[in-house]
Amino acid sequence: MKAFDKVGEEVQQRHRKWRKIRNIFWLVIILGLLIFVAIRYYCPYSDGIKSGQLEYVHREGVIFKTYEGRILQSGVRNDENEVIILPSRFEFSVKNKSLAERLMRAERQNVEVHYTKYFGALPWRGDSRFVVDSIISITLVERDDIVREVLQLPTDET
Repeated sequence: MKAFDKVGEEVQQRHRKWRKIRNIFWLVIILGLLIFVAIRYYCPYSDGIKSGQLEYVHREGVIFKTYEGRILQSGVRNDENEVIILPSRFEFSVKNKSLAERLMRAERQNVEVHYTKYFGALPWRGDSRFVVDSIISITLVERDDIVREVLQLPTDET
């Protein structure tokens, strides 16, 4: 009988050892996934300031209603009228409702905003990895000058 008890005890010890290894393995996997999710979705990658003409800000979403917007950044030309930097678009999500409403009232104006960039987007934070968290400045644009420039109309000075 003692031989069977000894064999049974050895088997139980091996089971305990493998159970411990298995539990440690799953703990490492779960901790790794939690760290990955925390870094990807909650740790800011970078932040900065973008400026340009605010094209739009609107509220969208089926389950999570978020505010999304776009800023048109003008290009740069040299003295010979050659394009040095092409115009680009900056698409972003807005952090809170009051900030979004202020931006909605500033559509087609020149704005300067502070943003935070994340590695990934979350549905309740918006569609974009860029999240605007403050407005630095809003500059009014003279609409008459824009119309003259687009239609190439002569100015009043000529």
